[in-house]
Amino acid sequence: MSTAVKLAVSVLIVILLGTGVYDYLKLYENNSCEMTWMYEYPDYRKIKLGKIVDEAFPKYGLYIYGEGSYAQKISKLRLDGIPVLFIPGNAGSYRQVRSLGSVSLRKSENIGNKFQFNYFSVDFNEEFSGLYGNVLTDQAEYVAHCIKKILSLYKSSSSPPSSVVIVGHSMGGVIARALFALKDFDASCINTIITQATPHQSPVLHIEKSLQDFYNHVNYYWQEHAYTTLDHVTVVSSGGGYRDILVRNGLTSLKDIVRPDRHISTCTMSIPRAFVSTDHLCAVWCRQVVLVTTRSLFDIVDPKTKQIITDPDRRMAVFKHHYITNSGTPFTPELSREITLDATIPWEEKIDTFWQFEQPQVVSSKYLAIPLVEDDENSLLVMANLTYDDWICVCTIAKGQDRCKTCTSLSDKVRLLPSTHPNKKILRTLMEDLGEKSSHVVIVLKPVKHRVSITVELYNSMQRHLIFTLPGIYDTIISYPIAVMDASAMLHVNNKTVFYSLHLSGMDSPLKAYTALVNPRRCQKKEKEEEGNVLSLNIPWSNETVYTYSSYNKRSELDVKLQSGRPNDFDGGAVHLELYLNPSCSYQLKLKLSTVDTLGQIIRFYGVLFPAAFVAVLLMALGYILSVKKEDESVKPQDIVWDSCKPYMIVPVVSIIRVILSVENIEEITHTLGLPLDDSHSLTDKSVWSPFLSTILYILAFGTTYFQCILLYYFIATISKVFSKIFSWVPNSVLTIGILIQVVLGVTAILISMMFCGTAGLFIIYLLLIIKVLRVYYLSQQSKSKEDRSQFNFLFMLLLLLLWIIILNFPSMLVWVKNLRYSQRLNVDPSRIPCTVTAITIFIFISININFKSTLNLVFGSIFYLSAIIIMLYGLESVYRIPFITATMLTVLASYNLRQLISNKTDSSIQ
Repeated sequence: MSTAVKLAVSVLIVILLGTGVYDYLKLYENNSCEMTWMYEYPDYRKIKLGKIVDEAFPKYGLYIYGEGSYAQKISKLRLDGIPVLFIPGNAGSYRQVRSLGSVSLRKSENIGNKFQFNYFSVDFNEEFSGLYGNVLTDQAEYVAHCIKKILSLYKSSSSPPSSVVIVGHSMGGVIARALFALKDFDASCINTIITQATPHQSPVLHIEKSLQDFYNHVNYYWQEHAYTTLDHVTVVSSGGGYRDILVRNGLTSLKDIVRPDRHISTCTMSIPRAFVSTDHLCAVWCRQVVLVTTRSLFDIVDPKTKQIITDPDRRMAVFKHHYITNSGTPFTPELSREITLDATIPWEEKIDTFWQFEQPQVVSSKYLAIPLVEDDENSLLVMANLTYDDWICVCTIAKGQDRCKTCTSLSDKVRLLPSTHPNKKILRTLMEDLGEKSSHVVIVLKPVKHRVSITVELYNSMQRHLIFTLPGIYDTIISYPIAVMDASAMLHVNNKTVFYSLHLSGMDSPLKAYTALVNPRRCQKKEKEEEGNVLSLNIPWSNETVYTYSSYNKRSELDVKLQSGRPNDFDGGAVHLELYLNPSCSYQLKLKLSTVDTLGQIIRFYGVLFPAAFVAVLLMALGYILSVKKEDESVKPQDIVWDSCKPYMIVPVVSIIRVILSVENIEEITHTLGLPLDDSHSLTDKSVWSPFLSTILYILAFGTTYFQCILLYYFIATISKVFSKIFSWVPNSVLTIGILIQVVLGVTAILISMMFCGTAGLFIIYLLLIIKVLRVYYLSQQSKSKEDRSQFNFLFMLLLLLLWIIILNFPSMLVWVKNLRYSQRLNVDPSRIPCTVTAITIFIFISININFKSTLNLVFGSIFYLSAIIIMLYGLESVYRIPFITATMLTVLASYNLRQLISNKTDSSIQ
């Protein structure tokens, strides 16, 4: 294959990968969040926890939030309210409590200060808790001390609290749950936890083992004690949706961690009266979300005790109302309540299967009655913008009567819809669900001064609920690009039609992404502005509903893609696309494959898995350099990557081994030997595994590495030529000093790795390796020997490999730098062992030349190939294993070559 073709293929792969990254980082909805504003200056007053605790945790602090006169009132810490503790997340600030605290204070004032919430916040010194697991236990222990201190501040209260409400952002939510797993922690101190953008299922990056172990310990505790010590605890978790590029929504779910009747997992895009996607930091200040959180907290207060209600079922009902089912009205405990109908108010029956009621205002009350007749139309949809409670109910007309005297509220079945016009609500139900004896659904009209719009349609559910089977990934690939250019589904909708539902069978993988387009046709001209259309995508296994809406006579567009994979044990139906249409138009629906969104989904779900594929490519290239005897002196590193790292050389082998390891008897043997399961099991548990995954990741890594080698090779060539001219006049004595400096720096770097921070020392070695690569390239160009060319190619690949090792261990160095003012040594350093070992081996390779004539190089080449397979099996998600595997391989090779060098020098001295 010509170089031009290779370059074209690699450029295409880089473009695909870059398009996915761009879609992931940039192509999402605009930020619709409103800012929360303060009206008085904020005050953060630090609270001392006692000499012993403060000395044990010198980096941490506890604060109480206040503003204006309220800040003065609480300055003496004689509190008489409801305590709420905010726990920040990875690199988060205690000041992020401001939005919740300020909005809560204003709401307390609005209700006449009947009760108020006291907001506390923890200062974790903005630690990287999402990247460095060794701080998590310290954080949890400190929060436990904070809770004891907070409760002690209410001793003089008329109604002292027995528990503290916890609001945790990001990793703060994990800390909140970790409290219960602490020894001797009083579980009764917490009964309510609200988490925002918290990765409950697993770490976002499995970058170190202590982080994974912490998760396993906490989640196991919650699974084992769900019906005992945790029976009273209710937990709410909300993800940020598409805009949160740090924690995808699937990780925020509490499924299989917290018992189903004690938790709610949802997404801010789906929360009624919010309907916004929030980025990771925006979750703490987004006004729409803050208001939902505040309203729910106020509704779980017992008006008698002025503290949080102790009944967990009642709290769950409140949270379900605000986070799932809110129809735009305040929470009321009894939704299905009887309503007395006034006999003096006109009763008007509407017998048409489709009708609309529109008035600029309603002057007098009226009952609009919809007969529930047994006909082809077995479903009812009511769309209205009425803002008062109990505006719709169901009743039965008694014999001999012409109207109902009472009816039962249907408020529990009403849902809010986001739209260009506020307070858009729908009731959609099967008539049989309203009761066999029910005769009418009644819309209660009351005098209002705003425009009232009501649309009612009776329809046959079989005709409006359509099933469409999406093509599989393999079918999509072989039909490309026709699958992109042609619509996968098309539907024509006539006017006077309000609702359609398209059930998307086969929409079960994150790798599938489509775009739904609804184009209006033949719209009637309207004198006044009309409401447009609303499209919603409902994911039944995750409480996720994504909405989009448009103006009248404008095209609607909705991304049809998943934020979490379909669980293997889920049998509750398919993803469905719902259309709520203005009946004044006819429409054409198209569902098209979206290549850009598919690439973005690869990055969103599997971007953290790429290191394994990139390292596997480089290990195969290193193995090839060692094992090939007849290497052309003109071969370049990119040629080695292309010749030795093709996907078919490793991906089928990895797949076969994975199948063998999944055989029950083999799995038992590996378990007996203490070997872990390969990472496909963990990804399967998270419902994101695909048999195509290894292939996709490796192909993208292969093409990108080839392109990277081209760029780096010519960059090194240019820099080497420049440096050779600059240093050509330097005397040999100075160069000798340079070698001495290299040795001193190398030894210093190794000592830094051993004594202070593993990654810091390895970074110094990396700089020395760059200098070595530049020098060896110059020598290879001068000598034109195969030995020097092989030496250069080996060090070149080593340079790329070492860069990945530094990236994977970089969080440890960040933590070390951040904590230098407290300690010069990172006491628990997960990078110390692999980085120190790697630093020593790389320094050996810098100091000596590899013996490419050794007969054992073929064995070493096979070992490197085997290590690439191991990494694709066991380092795909558990990336913390990669530095240990590579360090082991490099140590074996470096030890052999060092022994060979010593042996040869010993033989020479004897002779």
